[in-house]
Amino acid sequence: MKPNQRRHSVFRWRHILAVLGAAVALAMVAPATAQAAAGSDDTTVRPQGVTAVSSATRAAGAAAADNPGPWITRNEILSRAKSWYDAHVPYSMEKYRDDYRTDCSGYVGMAWHTNDNYWWTGDLDTISVQITYNALRPGDILLYHNEANPVNGSHTVIFDHWVGAVGGDFMMYEQTKPSTKHRLWSEAGYSRSLYKPFKYRRVLEAGTSGADVAWMQGSGLFTFSGAGFPTIGSVDGIGTPDWAGVGDYNHDGRDDLFWYYAGDGTIHTCDANGTTFTNCTMRRGPGVGKPDWAGVGDFDGDGYRDDIAWHQGSTIFTFSGSGLATTGSVDGPGTPTWAGVGDYTHDGRDDLFWFYPDGTIHTCESNGSTFANCTMRRGPGIGTPDWAGVGDFDGDGYRDDIAWHQGSAVFTFSGSGLATIGSVDGIGTPTWAGVGDYNHDGKDDLIWYYGADGTLHTGESTGTTFTNWTMRRGPGIGIPAWAGTGTFH
Repeated sequence: MKPNQRRHSVFRWRHILAVLGAAVALAMVAPATAQAAAGSDDTTVRPQGVTAVSSATRAAGAAAADNPGPWITRNEILSRAKSWYDAHVPYSMEKYRDDYRTDCSGYVGMAWHTNDNYWWTGDLDTISVQITYNALRPGDILLYHNEANPVNGSHTVIFDHWVGAVGGDFMMYEQTKPSTKHRLWSEAGYSRSLYKPFKYRRVLEAGTSGADVAWMQGSGLFTFSGAGFPTIGSVDGIGTPDWAGVGDYNHDGRDDLFWYYAGDGTIHTCDANGTTFTNCTMRRGPGVGKPDWAGVGDFDGDGYRDDIAWHQGSTIFTFSGSGLATTGSVDGPGTPTWAGVGDYTHDGRDDLFWFYPDGTIHTCESNGSTFANCTMRRGPGIGTPDWAGVGDFDGDGYRDDIAWHQGSAVFTFSGSGLATIGSVDGIGTPTWAGVGDYNHDGKDDLIWYYGADGTLHTGESTGTTFTNWTMRRGPGIGIPAWAGTGTFH
């Protein structure tokens, strides 16, 4: 039987067998799970949600859930979603475009660039993690699967961006009749109580950073967020850390704080609740030795910056998991003069940038549990920075660029050899500085604090250098004992 004949045969059998029960229907339609060629007008009935027809494809999807597709940036997800909107792709549960079914779940699979078109509303949650509504970011989805009526009672949409305040109305992409839409959530009239937010497990969080600021002063920990960096919350009683870092420990889409006290050698986390920090809990220790340097990143490639690289003596240890257990170590790397965290290799796992007194910058690549292939990328002869930070300054979706302040200039290093791609003069040495996408344009900016007058400024990335240096808050902000940037709201 020719392939087209078999697909049309399955189409007829599906209608004949609908009254005979799930087991018989499954036996007759299981061979029809092969995908259609790109752009074909395949008419095999695959209504997402029908148990009998979909169980074979769900089994294949379950097998593929560990590796559903390549890592993808949020910008890429939105770009792929927009491509169907621009093409006015008609909605159909039976037809395919670009190898993906043109219904709502097929559209999500296409936007996420999954390897196969197995996914439907009943198992998209197996390749994603549930998050909170306020944690929704571009490329996440809202999912409603109705077990009682999966064909006509289920739906999923792709989150684009908030319109106004976080947690309010938002723009979304969706595949629905008559064709792909880009509209407000409120315009669609869906019930928020039914739809659950999810984040794809293979989305790259190594792109731009959040531009909220956690500011430790005295015994108070303040949260600055939004235009002008107003204080949106605070918590008292948190002792000054000997080291601290920022990452999403509890996987809720908001960055938390990692907090180390050398006095007893304990590492704690404090969970962000949207305005301040709570549930400060010891996760490891006592007895953890003070690091020469430490940094937080996604070193195991699970999509969350929840691991710690901990340099002590001549060893880099990797801490990961709920108790921040040691998952690996490597000996040999000397103490850096400066170091940073970012995805140099673009493989979805964060690597280390390592600067030595001889003026060389090296990278050490994460292999999921420890670091290998420590290689000099630039130098010797690079001067010691007054401050440096890693970010996605060129907007390519990867935190693999370095902002390097030396004297009165900020240089931007980027690419395989960390070449200088731009510079700006006249920028004074900061008392503290951080990296985050303040203007939400997909490129990380610099957040710059001068202790002399207590002012907080931003320098906006152009893709090669930084411009529009503007005071956002102050004067009169006290010097922090520690501060860090992230997505805390």
